[in-house]
Amino acid sequence: HTGPVAVAKGLVPLCRRPTPPSRAAASTVAVAAFIASSAAGVTGGRRAQRPSNIGFSSLEVLMEDEHVLVINKPAGLLSQSASRGDDCLVKRARHHLAQGNDPFVGLVHRLDRDVTGVCILAKTKLAARWLSRQFASRTVRKEYVGIVRRWSSEGVRLLRNTMEVDEGGQAHEADPESPGAQAAALECRSIGSGPSGASALLVRLHTGRRHQIRYQLATAESALLGDRRYGSGCRDGSRKWIQRPALHAWRLRFAHPAEPHSVCE
Repeated sequence: HTGPVAVAKGLVPLCRRPTPPSRAAASTVAVAAFIASSAAGVTGGRRAQRPSNIGFSSLEVLMEDEHVLVINKPAGLLSQSASRGDDCLVKRARHHLAQGNDPFVGLVHRLDRDVTGVCILAKTKLAARWLSRQFASRTVRKEYVGIVRRWSSEGVRLLRNTMEVDEGGQAHEADPESPGAQAAALECRSIGSGPSGASALLVRLHTGRRHQIRYQLATAESALLGDRRYGSGCRDGSRKWIQRPALHAWRLRFAHPAEPHSVCE
């Protein structure tokens, strides 16, 4: 399940002898992480007009025009600051767009701090309203790549839960009649696995709830590698490769705010 690109990048060692289970699991994690981190992209829309230099205060721009800014968000970065002085995606976007003025940056959806991948920002209020309506009506297609310790299902599996998130940010199963209860649904399928059983999953969200993928995979007894909150954290053997939830926002499909509202993916 490696492929020539992963080997060329040095992520998977070439071995002629059988690979021990622990090393096989690590290889699976490395390959899936590489696929996830390198596959984020946007097609069908206007490409970035300026180069992206990765650094503390810079952004990796996937697409940019006068209406939207699409970013490959790094791990460890908040989407929006929780307190004054926090580094966050919105602050970096303002820095990226600033040309002697105070640019508008509309955050129309969020990724958890330790989740990487595609995130759309609006550059005008009109674009923000257009995109927000799409997310609210669930017409934006959202796909993620996640890595789990085990996955036994064949084909596409649909997960449904009724969940709520408490004041401490922890998701729980909820009574459908309770005030904070929210229906959560996603579908997922395996796109590769190793001899140890570690699997890379393609996850498509039907709803967008806080911690939804992390919580629902954990309730299905397939928590993400590296997830300290809902799984076993680094005790699952992934410490060498990843020390955060192994989850990447791989693809977004949305209608562009400007006429003729072409599909971007």
